[in-house]
Amino acid sequence: MRGDSICRLCILRCESENSTTCQLIQARCRVAPMKSLSIPRLELLACSIGARLSQSVSSDMKLENLPKIFWSDSADALY
Repeated sequence: MRGDSICRLCILRCESENSTTCQLIQARCRVAPMKSLSIPRLELLACSIGARLSQSVSSDMKLENLPKIFWSDSADALY
């Protein structure tokens, strides 16, 4: 039995002339589905869920026009 999970974070970074601050806005984790999925497929699923989370947070906080940066440690999900 595998203990895989899918996690994503939404962090807001604010820069001013004097300082830079980072704030955790939202974090979500859940256990991976029971059906057998490959690790690259789980990584791709996490990226997809992260993109939806970003869209939801941007809409809720009225930040649609700000640039967004997405990070993943999976090269498979990036290509």
